[in-house]
Amino acid sequence: MALAVVVLVGVPFYLPAGSTHPMVLGVPYWVVISAVSTLLFAVLVTWACLYRWNIEEPEEEAGGDR
Repeated sequence: MALAVVVLVGVPFYLPAGSTHPMVLGVPYWVVISAVSTLLFAVLVTWACLYRWNIEEPEEEAGGDR
């Protein structure tokens, strides 16, 4: 669910068409929104892979040898 929200926020379809102001660090603010969203997406995927993805096989979990 969180990844879907980050992706939807990262695609600035909800902003007015042709809006380029205000500028943030010399770029339109929608670029900053997209860049922050991309960074947040990468952090969430990394967290999920490191802490939530169980890739151990059942034999490895049981500690059995072949």
